[in-house]
Amino acid sequence: MKVILCLLSGSKPRAKYTYLFEQLSDHNSILTPRRLELLLQRVVYLTDYIGEGESFGRALVPGTVNSCFQDLLGGCLGVSHEAFIGWLSRDPQLLVWISTLHRLQLAQSGT
Repeated sequence: MKVILCLLSGSKPRAKYTYLFEQLSDHNSILTPRRLELLLQRVVYLTDYIGEGESFGRALVPGTVNSCFQDLLGGCLGVSHEAFIGWLSRDPQLLVWISTLHRLQLAQSGT
Protein backbone atom coordinates (compact mmCIF):
# COMPACT_ATOMS: atom_id res chain seq x y z
CA MET A 1 0.00 0.00 0.00
CA LYS A 2 2.88 2.39 0.80
CA VAL A 3 4.32 1.87 -2.69
CA ILE A 4 1.04 2.74 -4.38
CA LEU A 5 0.46 5.81 -2.19
CA CYS A 6 3.99 6.98 -2.83
CA LEU A 7 3.62 6.66 -6.59
CA LEU A 8 0.29 8.50 -6.64
CA SER A 9 1.47 11.33 -4.40
CA GLY A 10 2.20 14.78 -5.75
CA SER A 11 5.89 14.54 -4.82
CA LYS A 12 8.60 14.99 -7.41
CA PRO A 13 9.71 11.76 -9.09
CA ARG A 14 13.18 11.87 -7.50
CA ALA A 15 11.62 12.07 -4.01
CA LYS A 16 9.39 9.10 -4.84
CA TYR A 17 12.34 7.10 -6.15
CA THR A 18 14.42 7.89 -3.07
CA TYR A 19 11.60 6.78 -0.78
CA LEU A 20 11.15 3.53 -2.71
CA PHE A 21 14.88 2.85 -2.61
CA GLU A 22 14.97 3.43 1.15
CA GLN A 23 12.04 1.06 1.65
CA LEU A 24 13.55 -1.74 -0.41
CA SER A 25 17.31 -1.50 -0.05
CA ASP A 26 19.16 -3.77 2.34
CA HIS A 27 21.30 -2.84 5.34
CA ASN A 28 24.19 -1.97 2.97
CA SER A 29 22.01 0.51 1.03
CA ILE A 30 21.98 -1.80 -1.97
CA LEU A 31 18.93 -2.75 -4.01
CA THR A 32 19.08 -6.34 -5.22
CA PRO A 33 17.41 -7.69 -8.37
CA ARG A 34 14.94 -9.67 -6.27
CA ARG A 35 13.84 -6.64 -4.28
CA LEU A 36 13.46 -4.58 -7.45
CA GLU A 37 11.35 -7.37 -8.93
CA LEU A 38 9.12 -7.29 -5.84
CA LEU A 39 8.73 -3.52 -6.21
CA LEU A 40 7.80 -3.81 -9.87
CA GLN A 41 5.29 -6.55 -9.15
CA ARG A 42 3.62 -4.19 -6.68
CA VAL A 43 3.62 -1.37 -9.21
CA VAL A 44 1.92 -3.66 -11.72
CA TYR A 45 -1.03 -4.04 -9.35
CA LEU A 46 -1.74 -0.35 -9.87
CA THR A 47 -1.42 -0.48 -13.65
CA ASP A 48 -3.64 -3.56 -13.74
CA TYR A 49 -6.24 -1.80 -11.59
CA ILE A 50 -6.48 1.18 -13.91
CA GLY A 51 -6.67 -1.01 -17.01
CA GLU A 52 -3.15 -0.38 -18.31
CA GLY A 53 -1.81 -3.87 -17.66
CA GLU A 54 -1.26 -4.50 -21.34
CA SER A 55 1.03 -1.49 -21.74
CA PHE A 56 2.63 -1.59 -18.29
CA GLY A 57 2.04 -5.15 -17.14
CA ARG A 58 3.72 -8.19 -15.69
CA ALA A 59 5.34 -9.23 -18.95
CA LEU A 60 7.65 -6.21 -18.70
CA VAL A 61 8.95 -6.98 -15.19
CA PRO A 62 11.87 -9.31 -16.11
CA GLY A 63 13.15 -7.04 -18.88
CA THR A 64 12.85 -4.00 -16.63
CA VAL A 65 14.86 -5.68 -13.87
CA ASN A 66 17.50 -6.73 -16.42
CA SER A 67 17.74 -3.19 -17.77
CA CYS A 68 18.54 -1.88 -14.29
CA PHE A 69 21.28 -4.41 -13.60
CA GLN A 70 22.80 -4.85 -17.08
CA ASP A 71 25.65 -2.41 -16.47
CA LEU A 72 26.80 -3.92 -13.18
CA LEU A 73 30.36 -5.09 -12.92
CA GLY A 74 30.94 -8.74 -12.07
CA GLY A 75 30.55 -9.54 -8.42
CA CYS A 76 28.10 -6.72 -7.67
CA LEU A 77 24.94 -7.95 -6.04
CA GLY A 78 22.86 -4.83 -6.41
CA VAL A 79 22.66 -1.16 -7.26
CA SER A 80 23.33 1.89 -5.14
CA HIS A 81 20.93 4.76 -4.63
CA GLU A 82 22.71 6.86 -7.27
CA ALA A 83 22.64 4.04 -9.85
CA PHE A 84 18.96 3.40 -9.12
CA ILE A 85 18.04 7.07 -9.54
CA GLY A 86 20.12 7.27 -12.72
CA TRP A 87 18.36 4.23 -14.16
CA LEU A 88 14.92 5.60 -13.29
CA SER A 89 15.76 8.97 -14.83
CA ARG A 90 16.03 7.15 -18.18
CA ASP A 91 12.29 6.29 -17.82
CA PRO A 92 12.19 2.50 -18.19
CA GLN A 93 9.09 1.51 -20.17
CA LEU A 94 7.31 -0.10 -17.22
CA LEU A 95 7.72 3.08 -15.14
CA VAL A 96 7.51 5.86 -17.73
CA TRP A 97 4.01 6.70 -16.53
CA ILE A 98 5.42 8.02 -13.23
CA SER A 99 7.16 10.99 -14.84
CA THR A 100 4.16 11.51 -17.15
CA LEU A 101 1.83 11.61 -14.13
CA HIS A 102 4.10 14.16 -12.49
CA ARG A 103 4.00 16.41 -15.56
CA LEU A 104 0.19 16.13 -15.65
CA GLN A 105 -0.02 17.06 -11.98
CA LEU A 106 2.19 20.11 -12.62
CA ALA A 107 0.06 21.17 -15.57
CA GLN A 108 -3.14 20.87 -13.54
CA SER A 109 -1.74 22.91 -10.68
CA GLY A 110 -0.51 25.61 -13.05
CA THR A 111 3.13 25.50 -11.85
